[in-house]
Amino acid sequence: MADIYNFSGHGRAANAPAPAAQHHNHAPVQQGPAVQLQTGNGFALPFVQKIVLGLGWTSQTKIDVDASALSFNKYGETVDIISPEHRANRDKSIVHSGDSEAGTVKDGVDAEKIMVNLAALQATTKFIIFTTSVYTPGANFSQLTGAYCRILDATNNNREICRYNLANSGNSTAVIFAKLHFENNSWFVTPLGEPANGPTALALEPQVRRFVGPVEQRANCTRVTVVSGTNLPALDSGKTSDPYVTVSCGQFKQKTPVIKKNLNPVWQNATFIVPGLAGDIINFSAFDSDLLTDDKMGDFSISLSEVPWDQEVTLNKNLSGKNARGSITVKILKSTRSL
Repeated sequence: MADIYNFSGHGRAANAPAPAAQHHNHAPVQQGPAVQLQTGNGFALPFVQKIVLGLGWTSQTKIDVDASALSFNKYGETVDIISPEHRANRDKSIVHSGDSEAGTVKDGVDAEKIMVNLAALQATTKFIIFTTSVYTPGANFSQLTGAYCRILDATNNNREICRYNLANSGNSTAVIFAKLHFENNSWFVTPLGEPANGPTALALEPQVRRFVGPVEQRANCTRVTVVSGTNLPALDSGKTSDPYVTVSCGQFKQKTPVIKKNLNPVWQNATFIVPGLAGDIINFSAFDSDLLTDDKMGDFSISLSEVPWDQEVTLNKNLSGKNARGSITVKILKSTRSL
């Protein structure tokens, strides 16, 4: 059975139609009757500009529990990870209160908080997922007393929107608590209450990703230019080589022209449009052209996930492999537009 969240503040069941999105001069929301909300059902926050994630716990021994917020863009790519180690994003629209190793010291006061200014978030942020994790090695949620995480409406006197009892998570060391997502000019919150394992937000990121969505697909268009080679190995009897480079990604494979007798070649016509996906790897291999069998000079690879969008980058990559030497310079442009 799905875990039950306590929900109050808007007087609307999860499946009721979402109100029209509101902008500026938000009217105060009257307290509505509390309803029971099952995990997985989302509801709109049409009048809420600021929210707070609150985390609290007590324990017989010192146990460190952390709250985190992972933000993603509409393509499901990580924008930022806010945690005790990284307490704010660039524009301070998501801010962590700081690490608390002692837990709750006063009833009704959260030990850790994450403040989110929904109105100030950059337009690129479409999803925020809140997590809690036990940082202390060997500890888990079963050793905590009164542990909870909750979301408050900071726009309206810190009205509690939803709460999760972390004791429901048993021997797990983390909980993926809730997801915020932006849709139709309004923010929605979906309680998750999903047990997980990992001491930090970074460790939880792969587990969190399955709750990010629905996401859009980027245009799959990457321009690759092989520019030059430096100090390539001499594999011919005349102490020189006739180098060329192959470029491959999935079913795609092309090669540059051969440049005769040159260990520091510069290619003039070696640009390719690679139909690669955002997370694909482009493989490069350098060869010495011979009459019978071409000799390999070395290889290298570039992951497109490490290349920024819409910004051409120049990379100089050392060749690797048996007897490899020298480097190849390439330019890569991963574009959201047709090239």
